[in-house]
Amino acid sequence: LTGNGRGGASHLDGGDGVFAGRRPAARGVPRPGVSLRAGTAPSNSSAGGGEYTDGSSAPPSPSAGAGGPHPNAISSPSGSSRNPPRNRLDEVHYLAAEELPALAQAPSDRWVNDVLKRLGNTEEWSEQFGAIDDMRRLTRYAANMLVQGGQLRKAVSLINALADSLRSQLAKNGLRCIGEMYAAFGKRMDLEIEHSLPIIIRRAADTNSFIAEEAELSLKEVCKSASDAKLLPSVLTAAGNRQPRAREKAVWCLAMLSQRLVSRGACSSLGPSIRSVADATSKALGDSNPDVRQAARVAAMVLLAGGSQIDDCIIASRFTGAMIPGVDFDMFDAFDLECVQRCADLARAAGLFSSVNTSHRGVRSVGGMR
Repeated sequence: LTGNGRGGASHLDGGDGVFAGRRPAARGVPRPGVSLRAGTAPSNSSAGGGEYTDGSSAPPSPSAGAGGPHPNAISSPSGSSRNPPRNRLDEVHYLAAEELPALAQAPSDRWVNDVLKRLGNTEEWSEQFGAIDDMRRLTRYAANMLVQGGQLRKAVSLINALADSLRSQLAKNGLRCIGEMYAAFGKRMDLEIEHSLPIIIRRAADTNSFIAEEAELSLKEVCKSASDAKLLPSVLTAAGNRQPRAREKAVWCLAMLSQRLVSRGACSSLGPSIRSVADATSKALGDSNPDVRQAARVAAMVLLAGGSQIDDCIIASRFTGAMIPGVDFDMFDAFDLECVQRCADLARAAGLFSSVNTSHRGVRSVGGMR
């Protein structure tokens, strides 16, 4: 799994995704900490920032600017736009959630409708980029406007389309927005999972890390916020994807979902949901792709660490054989991308990436593994 969290408040991208902006890790799920016996816990990196493209630390003043709104334009509830100087048209500024300008006044229905209109303006991508940031402002500062006005589903549909855009700038900002919407609206987003999740998983499997890292962080928000009953069927479907990288991300989702269930004590006895997760994890342990098998090891560790009573001897044997030496299971966090990556490094060092299991014997025990 790529990515180590959003370490910087703001970055510039040259238009082709060379410079990948990352958001602060504060947006993610609580990180209880990682204790790895074979090494020290990875440290969080953070970069200062929060500057606009003109070097200031506050939104720039209104600017007429020829040629229409700049991609960084932030429109106010009154409908005016604040446009950064257009001295470099090839730069796009990705705002962290904490950098989004607050709404000076309660947004009107007219302004909300204008944001939705600009999101769908396929003729001018810079307008769409600015509209994504305005939707993020609505989500952060006036979420009830979308719910009470009955505009949430339309907004999510438009953002989904932008997250799937071939233009990397729109895709990145759209993915950032959809993750924030899941974090803000929680189970109200359940009806959108079957549409959002395939897009996010596909983008997380993208070979372009500029897109993939953003999608992974949004995937965390979905797995943290959506209800189990709605999330699980879509994840299980994705786990059967023909593309190995997509299967890998889906199985990682199983690990995160398992951790949620474990934290609620729902794994002490296997109900239908947990059994479905266990069966899919067992199948993934025999996948032909090593990254999929590694994601399955993470899910298996989470289930066993949570005290799941697995009464199927074959599955129990596979899970026991999948344990990675050097990992403190009590402190392991499947939502922590650095922790997941560290587990992959330990598994590789133990020779597990060369171990393929398709039989009922379980993953081969290597190097002191229990």
